[in-house]
Amino acid sequence: MDGLWHLLSFAVPALAVGALTALTAKCLWRAELRAISGFRLSVVSGAASALGYAAIVAWLGQDGRMAAYAVMLTSSTLSVWWLARRSG
Repeated sequence: MDGLWHLLSFAVPALAVGALTALTAKCLWRAELRAISGFRLSVVSGAASALGYAAIVAWLGQDGRMAAYAVMLTSSTLSVWWLARRSG
C-alpha cells in the first residue's frame, strides 16, 4: 500500500501540471490548437511532464527539488509547443 501511495504522489503532480498546461494552452491559443483535442494535448503534456520529472529525479537522486519541478514544467510546455508546431 505504501508503494501505491508513493507512486501516486510521484505521478499526480506531473499529470496535473500536464493537464493545466494543456488547458491553459487551449484557452490562450484556441485557433492554433483547434485541430488537437484537449484530451490528446493533456495526455502528451502529462506524459512529457512525468518523463521529465522521472529523469531529473533519477539524475539528482532526490525528489522535491526545485530543479525537478522546473524540468517538469519545461517538458510539459515544450510538448504542447511541439504539438502546436506539428499540427500547423
